Amino acid sequence: MKIDITGLPKEKVLMELYNNAHTTTGFEITPNGMKLDHAKRLINNNLHYDWLNGRALKINLSNNIVDFKEYDSERNYEHTKLGFKKGRLAKEIIESLIHSHKI
Repeated sequence: MKIDITGLPKEKVLMELYNNAHTTTGFEITPNGMKLDHAKRLINNNLHYDWLNGRALKINLSNNIVDFKEYDSERNYEHTKLGFKKGRLAKEIIESLIHSHKI
C-alpha cells in the first residue's frame, strides 16, 4: 500500500514505524523504542531501511509517496507466548501522525 507522507517530518515517520514494528525473532537491541533525536540522526544518514536494530522495516523514505506493503506484510506481528498477534498497520500509524501533526 502506497501512502503520501508529504508534510510529515520523516524522522517522526521513521520513529513511529520503528516503535510500532515488532521483531519476528525475539531479538531486539532497543526494547524501549526509538527517540526522536536518534531518528533525526538516522534520517540524516539514510532513508532506506530493511532491518534496523532487530526490527524488519522494509521502507524507503526517499520520496513522499511511500510503499508500505512490505512493512505491513513482512513483520507486522508481535511474538507472544500464545503465537503471533497482529501489530498496527502502516496506514494506521501514518493517519495517527497526520492527525497529531495538524493539532
